[in-house]
Amino acid sequence: MSGTNKGFFLLLLYIPTIPWRWTIKSTAWFYLPLLWVGRGWQNIRGRPLTEWATAYASTLLNRTGFAVAGLCLLVSAFANFLPVEYLRLSVMLETAGAPMSPLGYLMVLDWGALKTQPWQWFYLPSWVLTLVLFFLLDHHAKHIDRGADAKALQPTFRCLMWVGNARTVLTKIGLGIALVYFMRAVGAPQQVADLWHALLAAVFG
Repeated sequence: MSGTNKGFFLLLLYIPTIPWRWTIKSTAWFYLPLLWVGRGWQNIRGRPLTEWATAYASTLLNRTGFAVAGLCLLVSAFANFLPVEYLRLSVMLETAGAPMSPLGYLMVLDWGALKTQPWQWFYLPSWVLTLVLFFLLDHHAKHIDRGADAKALQPTFRCLMWVGNARTVLTKIGLGIALVYFMRAVGAPQQVADLWHALLAAVFG
């Protein structure tokens, strides 16, 4: 291979790395949360499983996750809240002499908005599972502190560990769907195609 051909070959190998590096840097704000949620597919047994379960609610990372999940649920509920529907339901219940139950609040949310936001189909159950997991493991850890048999709770801990794994999968699927919608919204496919055309035109004239 001549020096010119070798240089051209190396150039072809180098050029694709440029948009790749640009893509990595420009989307870092999006994929960095994966480092937080993707802590590995846990499959632990025995004493380590008990240690994981009893220490779960005491770690700063899991407390932060609990707070973030709760905040995200509140923001989602507020964003889909329909004041007009809430007032109509309140008047109807007040006239009938009935109280507003927690289920009543589900009736004043704009569920139709979820049709255009499929990533929420995975985010919402993930946030709920985060809160449930935190409360249940904290509850069992307190029972063990009071003298409960940790070995007898191992099947429960293992079940909750798989709940945590399912939550991680849901979060990753939601992030993937959101990334696809974001890339389409900013016209990324067309921008990438234009960039490739420009690069090929610069190389081949």
